[in-house]
Amino acid sequence: MISAVAALDTALPADGEYQAATKLAQAASVMSADPAALQLRLLQTVVEVAAEKNSRVITVPVPVELLRFLNRVASAAGRAHRSAPEARP
Repeated sequence: MISAVAALDTALPADGEYQAATKLAQAASVMSADPAALQLRLLQTVVEVAAEKNSRVITVPVPVELLRFLNRVASAAGRAHRSAPEARP
């Protein structure tokens, strides 16, 4: 009986993690389809954090386009690094 309870205790958090990951993947899909969605979510998060009592938020606006550019550059560099033949001594 104790092992069944222990299995249930570990299964419930794992199910919650799975559900959270599924929702996160769905949100990522929606945000990638609409570029403005990511910017709006960022602004919503800043507003929520600033609304907390006794909190100060200093934000430095970074255009989403800049983040996308950096992501493309990093991806291209990673692909170039993986496809380059390794030098052997």
